[in-house]
Amino acid sequence: MNYELSSTLQMRIRGTSLSLMRRLGMMKLWRCANSRKIGILMFHGVEGPCSNGSCKPLRPRLRCEDFERYIQVLSKCFNIISLQDAIEILSGRKAHEANSLVLTFDDAYRNNATTVWCILRRYGTPGTFFVPTGYIDSGRRFWSDRLDYAIQHLRAGVKFIKVAETKYPVTRTDRIAPRRLFWVVKAACGSLGQRNAAQVVAEIEEQATSRLADLSDNDHWSALMTWNQIRLMQQQGATFGSHTVHHSYLDELAANDIRTELAESKAEFERKIAVQCSAFAYPGGRFTPEVARMVRESGYRVGLTTEEKTASADDAITLLPRVGLPARSLSDADLLSRASGLSVVLSGFRRQFAPSGGVL
Repeated sequence: MNYELSSTLQMRIRGTSLSLMRRLGMMKLWRCANSRKIGILMFHGVEGPCSNGSCKPLRPRLRCEDFERYIQVLSKCFNIISLQDAIEILSGRKAHEANSLVLTFDDAYRNNATTVWCILRRYGTPGTFFVPTGYIDSGRRFWSDRLDYAIQHLRAGVKFIKVAETKYPVTRTDRIAPRRLFWVVKAACGSLGQRNAAQVVAEIEEQATSRLADLSDNDHWSALMTWNQIRLMQQQGATFGSHTVHHSYLDELAANDIRTELAESKAEFERKIAVQCSAFAYPGGRFTPEVARMVRESGYRVGLTTEEKTASADDAITLLPRVGLPARSLSDADLLSRASGLSVVLSGFRRQFAPSGGVL
């Protein structure tokens, strides 16, 4: 059985199992039993409109219609609150609200301003957005998005992509082949560290007919917010936090560079928006105890990781867990299981008792 078929089958089994659990009332019982915990969901970009077919990414983006459906479903089963309210509850300064849920968005993709925030406002739903300040109004793009675009626009004569000493053959039989190549090369670049990955991608871009940066304002899937958009969103009720200056994985940096990333991103945000920046999201969810200590010392009150579980009063406020949602469309049952933390428990159970790859 090939990988795509196996993956599809596993998702179908998972979906059927979760739908059955929902119909039997098991999900509702789980939410009641864990009503004092707070789910913090992590999103990234959504699928924005394209002016032409050349800018559709190889890796999936969450569709706008799916995101709006998520808000409708979650609003019926959870009390969606602001990150600030969640901190007050977890710190014991505010009364507990059963089945609370927080929505967060990393990387400050422009489609979060033009699409996501419009949907949140329509439903009166709060959201917190984490900004890598060095990318705002700079025209810069994340190296992974640049790689995505470059692979789609490699010159006809390019036969392979080289990362370190490894060559990856380029095939153009269909759209699946470039997609596979992207994921393999992305993983290889990621293993080199952020700075080296960006350099490798720059070399790959030299082999392409055009670069992602050339799309300018026609790029609706990888461009980032502007400071004007951030100011307007903040005035309309959105909250923001830091995601470093350069979206740096802090566990890769020297201590002085970590402090610079933390301090300069905070100062730049407060200079541009004139409100205190007290929340921080670790890029890639990567940190060490020393990094967490420096986050506290830099004046951040809140720190969000990517540890997959719901938050409780036992968690350190600067190391709060979040549940990331995949870019593919989720069923209502799957969405609710992830938001409530049930999915994490089931995944752990599966790994313990079904190591061969069975799905629960």
